[in-house]
Amino acid sequence: MKADVTTLDAKKAGTVELSDDVFGLEPRADLLHRMVRYQLAKRRAGTVHVKDRSEIYPRPRPRCSGRRAPGARAR
Repeated sequence: MKADVTTLDAKKAGTVELSDDVFGLEPRADLLHRMVRYQLAKRRAGTVHVKDRSEIYPRPRPRCSGRRAPGARAR
């Protein structure tokens, strides 16, 4: 099997002989699907962010302190 070799300027630089044992095979859809999913997951990695203590909206006082909430009716 022969393949064209091009330069970075998209000009033809020649041809190269490729082995049919490697490049003459039919592409497997399951392997292509697995690699596409892997590369997309790798692209997303590291973009998740969890808020730390300084980014969370602070409450006026700690919860469950034994005091009733402001505006709540007494029963």
